[in-house]
Amino acid sequence: MRAGLLLLFGWLAACAPAHDRPVLIATASSFRPALEAIRSELQQMCATSISISSASTGALITQANQGAPFDLLISADIELSKLVKAASIDPPFARSPLALWVRPEASRAGPVAIANPATAPFGRAAMQVIGKSDIELVTANSASQAFSFVKSGAASAGYVPLVLLKGAKIPKDDYEVIDPDSYFAVMLQVLRLNDHPQTDCLARSLAGEALWPHLAEFGYELP
Repeated sequence: MRAGLLLLFGWLAACAPAHDRPVLIATASSFRPALEAIRSELQQMCATSISISSASTGALITQANQGAPFDLLISADIELSKLVKAASIDPPFARSPLALWVRPEASRAGPVAIANPATAPFGRAAMQVIGKSDIELVTANSASQAFSFVKSGAASAGYVPLVLLKGAKIPKDDYEVIDPDSYFAVMLQVLRLNDHPQTDCLARSLAGEALWPHLAEFGYELP
């Protein structure tokens, strides 16, 4: 009898619906603080649990194309999004401003941190702003690492997403929001990579009005 019950429980576990597992969301590193802040509300809205992975958009797209088991990918690069295999791509749901952060105690002669322009949209945006200037640059793998370079003192300043400054409560006097007309807009969009039952709900919720007050607090703007 006991052996039969164990077999029954094993069979039930094997037949458990796929949506019982967490939804794995891969996100551009700049969006991670905001996603962490709204994770609980998203989970309640869509009756699911969420796991989060983050890196530069280019790195995540490479991982997705190599078979990483992401259910959703939040991209910060519209052009790179087109390179993902078998993805359903939603329209952009937010625009992410760029800012120049200068540490007050830092030497103005020190290097300026930017994300890698080859894989991170904020790196390319920074290079559009900098142009042909002979500023000494230090290149990070992602926008969040560029932020870390400035925070640690490895760089005296950095072109970083406004969302990271807002999330870390950096004083407004320490940074300048860059004129959006001086670089190609950094837009966030959702790529649906797998048929997890909750991906549609999560994608709709991210673009819906209910979460906008939270995203606006991080400095995001409507696309």
